Amino acid sequence: MKKIFILLLICLPAFSFCQEKNIYDTAAEKICDYMNKHSDKKINSQAEAEAFFSEAFMDACMPFIDRLLEKEGLKSFDEQSRRKIGEKISLKLSVTCPKFMEVMKPIVKQSLKDDNDSETGSLNGTVTEVTQDAIPG
Repeated sequence: MKKIFILLLICLPAFSFCQEKNIYDTAAEKICDYMNKHSDKKINSQAEAEAFFSEAFMDACMPFIDRLLEKEGLKSFDEQSRRKIGEKISLKLSVTCPKFMEVMKPIVKQSLKDDNDSETGSLNGTVTEVTQDAIPG
């Protein structure tokens, strides 16, 4: 009996951690599936890319929105909460979903045009870790 109790004490925190982390993995997976199902859609501008991501987010994540809001300690689904959740899901998608990176090309191109002082080029490699710093504000 003691062994079972100790095993539960050890496994429960790990299970709890997996559950919390898993909602973003699930949301990213659903959005990626949506994007892949609609891969024939042509994205040529920043506005089209943003609209497509929003469409995918609304279709794929609305069943999980209560859990996502709860995870972030938010009470309502507004512009600020949408941005916060969207950024975290985008980080997951950038590592796991090639279609997401394809959709984001117009946004990156527009960002480079807006920032005339930046240099452009290419980078090849493998993402081994994604971390997120606290963003003020």
